[in-house]
Amino acid sequence: MWRCSYCERTDMSGINQQFLMQAFGVCFTIAGVAARLGVWKKWYWQSRGAVYGYVPLGLLFFLYAFDALAQEKLGSRLIVYQGAGVLLIVLGLWWSLRPPAFTKPAWIRWIEEHPEKVREAMARAVKEGKEWESHVTSRESVDAWTRTLRPRKRRSKSKS
Repeated sequence: MWRCSYCERTDMSGINQQFLMQAFGVCFTIAGVAARLGVWKKWYWQSRGAVYGYVPLGLLFFLYAFDALAQEKLGSRLIVYQGAGVLLIVLGLWWSLRPPAFTKPAWIRWIEEHPEKVREAMARAVKEGKEWESHVTSRESVDAWTRTLRPRKRRSKSKS
């Protein structure tokens, strides 16, 4: 039976390196998918959005876990494997620094349609502990929330 010498390789602490890379891949991929699905809404107000790049970076960990095996088996086609790694790095950086709209949950896209000052008011409301999750269930609820956050214009009293 064929065995990959890398699959059994461990570091000095006895940890299987391939298993460790796969575990990182699972963690990053799950966190990225959960962010995309909007599972943990509160992180949006506490982070800069780097979590959008977690899916390609998680896949990169999987790819790296099998690097030695790929080098051993792919031969001249290894360049395609390495190209996939470079593509995942580029996607991970791009999606972390300037995430495209399709990587974001719908409720975040709805929020980001509003002006910066309104989004800042939303963030303040969240940090002050005000209820906000019920305000991001639909585009209409986000729009209604923004109307409550905008400063109301004062009517000037006319002198009669």
